Amino acid sequence: MNRCPLQIVERRVTWRGCGVLLLSLVLSACAANPLHEAAYAGDVDGLRVALAEAKLTPAIAQRVAYRMMRAELKSAAGAPGERQLQGLEPCLHYFRSDLAYRAVARDSLAALVAKLRVDSGFSPPLEYASRVQDSQPQWRAAAARSLIVSGEAPQGRVNQRADADNAGVWRRRLLVDPSSVVRLAAVHAAEDARDPDDQESLLEAARLDPEPSVRHGAIAALAARGGRPVWSGLSDLWANADVVTREAIVRAWARVADMDDEPGRSEARLRLLRVVERNHGTPTVLAAAALLGAEAPTAEATRRRAAALLVRSIREGATRTKIAAIREANGLWPDVAEAIRDASEAHDVRVVVAALARMIAFEKSDRAVARSRLLSMAEGQGLGAFDARHVLATAGDARVVKLIEKDLDATSWFDRSQAAEDLVALGQVVKAARALADPDGYVRARTACAVMAWRGGVPAAKKRPGSANTGDRTVRSSVGSRRP
Repeated sequence: MNRCPLQIVERRVTWRGCGVLLLSLVLSACAANPLHEAAYAGDVDGLRVALAEAKLTPAIAQRVAYRMMRAELKSAAGAPGERQLQGLEPCLHYFRSDLAYRAVARDSLAALVAKLRVDSGFSPPLEYASRVQDSQPQWRAAAARSLIVSGEAPQGRVNQRADADNAGVWRRRLLVDPSSVVRLAAVHAAEDARDPDDQESLLEAARLDPEPSVRHGAIAALAARGGRPVWSGLSDLWANADVVTREAIVRAWARVADMDDEPGRSEARLRLLRVVERNHGTPTVLAAAALLGAEAPTAEATRRRAAALLVRSIREGATRTKIAAIREANGLWPDVAEAIRDASEAHDVRVVVAALARMIAFEKSDRAVARSRLLSMAEGQGLGAFDARHVLATAGDARVVKLIEKDLDATSWFDRSQAAEDLVALGQVVKAARALADPDGYVRARTACAVMAWRGGVPAAKKRPGSANTGDRTVRSSVGSRRP
């Protein structure tokens, strides 16, 4: 029997005796099927053997993926468990009850699960607030992340000392916790809470925190609330900030510049224009792209300056700057589109792939040229071949299926994971299912998410923080920076 009819179990049985008999038969059939037996047990080696012998369909692959991940969640522990949870982040909604059960434990992985539940909106505010003084940083982080209300005392949820304070006070205390994991969780909670009393603490974190992720998170949290601290306070950080921090500041200003009801919108846009006029590198590219693609009305002269800056960056910038400009630029501007076409003839293969990826969204003649050249690259073994295959898969080009299938055996875990997701994007769910038994837990989890999200030829759209448009942006964001 190749199929375990799980759906039969879920139907209402009106005759109790027949229901018990039917349930016994179904469970017996499942136990007798090596594929489902391995999935229920979370047996990776057994699943690998069963997948090689089974006659799969997309529906069976989806059920196997779901059962396998449920079983692995129950037994997940330590660093491998954390890694697998990271892989499951795109599809945690399938496992709400399993996550709630796993968060009850006392280990550090349970704390990570608890924090993920808050991140995903599965947990009510203050559910873990009683752990604000826990000795384990991961549990303090879960507590900090759950402090997403402002001005309310977490009554009955925290110890006697915390009962006298409100959630905001504890959130600000945890912004200076010795552990960067806790501080970052507090920053994310502040972004959700949007408490005006958090502004000074967030500015302090943006200025002085030794951990870059916390500084950048604090900048994003300030942008979420808008107001003077974003365009005034962040300006003070610019002079001494590194490139990545400047990129975070530009993104914050761009976010405020597009807020319809934001009084400081014009100030934020002025800051972006100054960056374009006085600086260089990727922060300038991001500022120019924000001005050129802003939804809010922007002066034509300002748009032309931004477009000219992007063209200059594509033609004359360093490799990183060129790739950033190609990805971010609005290709509807003729000068920008021409610069991208010229970049497709560059000597650096990374620049070439990035440019060809953008050209797929251009006119029909450009699309044909881009697809042809990408296919030639994809069939090779040199630098850029993998990225070319990924770009074509994202564009729905089935000619790369066999090439991508070989990547399931790649040495790199990232290449295997991306190959499985690309196969699903091309509708090859059964071929991708082989990665459900990959030796790496992250790869198994990412594959399971992709397989479960597949909907008859149209995989569910990936949601990324800050992504503004459709498939074109997805292609651009993945080329040249595929290594985490």
